[in-house]
Amino acid sequence: VLAPVWIAGLVRVFRAGPGRPFRFLGIGYLLLAVVYLLAGGKAYYLAGMYPALLAAGAIATDGWLRDVRGRARLLAAALGLSLVVGAVVGLAVLPARALGPVLAVNPDAGEQVAWPRYVDQIAAVWNRLPGSQRATGVVLTQNYGEAGAIDRYGPAAGLPAAYSGHNGFADWAQPFGQAAPVVVVGYADDSVRGRLFGACEQQATLDNGLGLDTQEQGVPVWVCGQPPRPWADTWEDVRHLS
Repeated sequence: VLAPVWIAGLVRVFRAGPGRPFRFLGIGYLLLAVVYLLAGGKAYYLAGMYPALLAAGAIATDGWLRDVRGRARLLAAALGLSLVVGAVVGLAVLPARALGPVLAVNPDAGEQVAWPRYVDQIAAVWNRLPGSQRATGVVLTQNYGEAGAIDRYGPAAGLPAAYSGHNGFADWAQPFGQAAPVVVVGYADDSVRGRLFGACEQQATLDNGLGLDTQEQGVPVWVCGQPPRPWADTWEDVRHLS
C-alpha cells in the first residue's frame, strides 16, 4: 500500500536537485532487484534498501501533503491498511488452519507450522532403530528449516542434533567417519539419494495434519545404510545452496 512512497523516493534520487547525491541508492536497488529476479531470490532480500528509499520518498510525500487538504487522512488510511496487511501476511496472527491464502502471497509464513508434529514423526523413525544403531547413527536433513526444527524440539523427543548441507548450516557441523545408519529427511530424488547414501528405505512421510501446502508437507523420511564414502568425502556433495 505504501509502494508509492518508496517509488517516489526512487524517482527523487535520480532527479536533479537535493536527492541527486543519493543516486547510488537507486542504482543499488535497481541492480539488486534485477539480480534477485534473475537468480530466483526472495522478496525480502531487498528489505535493507527500503528504509533509505522510504526516507527519500517521505520528503516528496511531505510536499504532496501540503498541496491539497485531506491528503493527510488518505496517507493515514494507507498506513493503517498497510499495518493490517503486513501483520496478516508477515506475523503469526491467524490460526494455522487459516494460512492457505496467506501462503499464496508469503510462502515463508507456513515454514514453521507444525514443527513439533514433524519432529515427532522423525523421532518415531529414529526411536524404532535398535539402541546400538542409534549410538552410531545420525540425522541428516535436506534443508536448514528441517534441521532447525529438530534442534529446537528434537532433544525432548530423543533425537540427536541434526546435520544439514543446506546453505550456511553445512558449516556448523558434519558427521564423522562413516557414521551410520542415517535417518534422512528429504532427498526424494532416487538418483541423488542413492549416490550419497546407498540403500535407503522410506519409513515415514511428513504431514502437518492441516492440509497446508508447505515446503515440508509430503517430505519423505528414510533410513539409509552406511554411506559409500566417508563423510569427509561425501560432505562436499551434500552441500547445496538455494
